[in-house]
Amino acid sequence: MEQTLRLTGIMLLLTLSVAANAETGNPAVSVPNGNVDLFGGLVDGEGTLNLSGHYTFPLASYFGAQFDGLYGQRDSRGIYSAGGHLFWRNPEYALIGLTASYLQHRSTDLWRIGGEGEMYWNQITLAGQLGSQSGDLGDDGYGRIDAHYYLAEDLLMLSAGVGRFDHRTVWSGDAEYLTDLGGLSLFATGGRGGNGDYFALGGIRYYFGAKKSLLLRHREDALTSTSL
Repeated sequence: MEQTLRLTGIMLLLTLSVAANAETGNPAVSVPNGNVDLFGGLVDGEGTLNLSGHYTFPLASYFGAQFDGLYGQRDSRGIYSAGGHLFWRNPEYALIGLTASYLQHRSTDLWRIGGEGEMYWNQITLAGQLGSQSGDLGDDGYGRIDAHYYLAEDLLMLSAGVGRFDHRTVWSGDAEYLTDLGGLSLFATGGRGGNGDYFALGGIRYYFGAKKSLLLRHREDALTSTSL
């Protein structure tokens, strides 16, 4: 745990140093905005239905924050989660920030704190998280790296990622399609762990805020990753 926190701290210091010296004319968050997700599916053979919300807002010219919240049911038992982000972002180049979250399910508590980053290059976004978790599952580090590819700015985003937590490696893939119905999008996600665990989820998402492409929503407004 201590080694994970030390590595997270070094990563954040280095990236924040770069960020502080980067010239940018674009704010971290264009305007206060949010999105609501309704999604469900299967997790290890158990049915689940969830409602989550995210609110993102500017703090200063190049800094922003986001709050995440989720309530759901899995196998007729409640899931509760809340978290947040504090970040620097230049929508043309990169994001770097801190994230923390809490989750409870089946009387099991999970706390996380760590760092996150994103890099932007044309239609590609590289994103990652690294930190430490504690709670009823024991102390451990967690990490994740994702690659997002936007086939078209207004239409579709595909992504693939790999994460490591609770001594398990989890592979996953995501897709999102932004419709012409205001800020309404359709999305799906699925993955499998090294011990045979799996999940397959799909749902709808509605973005509040100025009308813009999916790519710009993910680089000027909401984060591509959440703390949940």
